[in-house]
Amino acid sequence: MNNFALKYLIFLYVFFAHLPVSNAQMQYSVWSNNYIFLSSYLGYQSPERFTTVQFSLSTPQYSQSEWSLSVRLLNSIKLESGTNRIGKDFPAEKINLKWTGDNNDPFMRLQSIGSTLEPLVLPSSGEIFLINRSRTPINTNNRTSALYQLYSQMTIAQGRYLEDYLSPDPYTHVTYRFQLLYTLYDNQNRIIGTQVVNHSLQMPPKLTDGHLVDVEPDFSIAVDPRMDEVNLSFKNLTDYKQGVSVQIPSAFTVHANTDYEIRVKALESDMISPSGNVLPLSIIKVILQNETNSTGTTTPVTLSTSEQVVLRGTSKDKNIKRHTGVKYDVNIPNNILKDLTIGTYSVSILYQLMPL
Repeated sequence: MNNFALKYLIFLYVFFAHLPVSNAQMQYSVWSNNYIFLSSYLGYQSPERFTTVQFSLSTPQYSQSEWSLSVRLLNSIKLESGTNRIGKDFPAEKINLKWTGDNNDPFMRLQSIGSTLEPLVLPSSGEIFLINRSRTPINTNNRTSALYQLYSQMTIAQGRYLEDYLSPDPYTHVTYRFQLLYTLYDNQNRIIGTQVVNHSLQMPPKLTDGHLVDVEPDFSIAVDPRMDEVNLSFKNLTDYKQGVSVQIPSAFTVHANTDYEIRVKALESDMISPSGNVLPLSIIKVILQNETNSTGTTTPVTLSTSEQVVLRGTSKDKNIKRHTGVKYDVNIPNNILKDLTIGTYSVSILYQLMPL
């Protein structure tokens, strides 16, 4: 087995329906370098401390457990003036956000928070949780004050697609503007505070390094945007009795130079609701389905925190696109159903492509 893996993070939400601030003791703020200059087909990668999230506490009385932090694109990524070659907004899904570090306070480390260190795709609409129900509370830990900082990086994907977003005038730079809204929630999913961060993306008339992109890698996995947030809703008595399923055709497109595996695991030990209720991962079954050019063995698995192989695929040609669908089944046993608390439960799921 080669020491190599490509990873992709999915957020799975299950909804159970009936037959819905900044504190003087804690100051929350977010700031960023704001300016992005993209000059290469290889895309853009910011410094590791491009964006800072800060919590400043001045009293030992304040404490907030199981808090969450989300980000939302407030508006589409539009040109400040003029037009580009295709007359469209810059695609949000080409932008990734990734946690990179903290200010080394022993009481607020990224690892103890439980946040993923994988890149997260910026959705074109709706919010995505950068931290979902932190395992570390925001408090001073009996000190008189505390200052916590978390750092993140922004990446813009490489590719020839960038040509479409240059100016048609060979002498004109283009500048795009967009705003990100960072929202801090308490353990009841109530808003503690919000912060808007403005960004400016500038591109010159021509890009460099064109010969280095769009060469098909030996191994790659592309994930359909419908997989970013997958929702399953229990709406009536039949749903509760028979369970709920959702199927996403062509969820994955794989290029592979050799045979390969797709593995799956949950990043949290339970499904968790904003009010702190939990459901076991065992109610979720993950099933991959061979589609166009996809051959091999698929194995339905019950979701857990352990890596499990859901597909062993065969391949010898990296230039062939191999499409695979995904199906999620959620069934609730009677012993869990009788004590079920109505609400929305979520879990983060990680998929990995491994060559054989």
